[in-house]
Amino acid sequence: MSVLTRIYLLVVGSASIAGEFSAFYPPIDILNYCRPWLLLASIPALILFLSRQASQTSRLAGLLIATVNLAYFFYPVLSNPAGPQDLEKTKPLKIIAFNVWHLNTSLERVADFLQKEEADVVLLQEMPSRNLKSLRRYLGNGYPFIHTCDCRNMVLLSRYPWEVAGGGQLTWAKPATIWARLTKPGRGSYRIVGVHTATPFYPEMHTNHTQWLATKLPRDERLIVAGDFNATPWSNRLISMTTKLELQRSATFQHTWPSHFLMPLFLIDNVFVSQTIKINHTRIGPDLGSDHRPVIVDLGMTG
Repeated sequence: MSVLTRIYLLVVGSASIAGEFSAFYPPIDILNYCRPWLLLASIPALILFLSRQASQTSRLAGLLIATVNLAYFFYPVLSNPAGPQDLEKTKPLKIIAFNVWHLNTSLERVADFLQKEEADVVLLQEMPSRNLKSLRRYLGNGYPFIHTCDCRNMVLLSRYPWEVAGGGQLTWAKPATIWARLTKPGRGSYRIVGVHTATPFYPEMHTNHTQWLATKLPRDERLIVAGDFNATPWSNRLISMTTKLELQRSATFQHTWPSHFLMPLFLIDNVFVSQTIKINHTRIGPDLGSDHRPVIVDLGMTG
């Protein structure tokens, strides 16, 4: 076994396995964020396993690395709870989640996009009051119901009124949230929750935020939870949260950030829904002047 092979197996193997221990040491969950790239990095390991010239140790190590990353890569999909199977009785509901970015100077483009999409409810993050004022002017009467709160510049736009609404500011213990409970004929009642968590560079704080969501969100209501989670689908913290709340994941293999690159590399803007809600289609919107791209989810709701 050459020195380069040893270094490769040590580095990639350690990175592939270490993420499993993020529950004990939160900073290394960042390795799980990069699971798709670790899977790409494990291709040489698979080649080693298939090579007859490689030593038995190299082949076994290569097989282990490839298997671990392949299993982790597909876990969010394989563990995703099943939604309702009866599609005939569902009625459509469209949701958009978008971190607009507080320095965005393309608010007219954002408004044009929202008008064309005609979503029922839109959850916006990083929308300070000065930008919201401009966006409202561009939108006109498209969204007559606008909920704001002291919750880190988050905004909820709706085409129809809510029964009750609220929100909370970001702290060390909990994320910024904005929420409303809505009822629409044929779609029943549901709670939609916008979320903006700490960045992964504050792993303990981010852990607090996902744990708060897992324990504080109501379990006796249908939930739509969406926003900037600052975590990819492979984050152990995010997997733990969705598992405890029994939420379906969407857009696992799509990407929203950073939008200014040739193509986004990570999905950190997520939409999760209760098992009683059908996810019909998920797609990522265009570059609209933010470092994020919007997530558009078409849902099927029953009354």
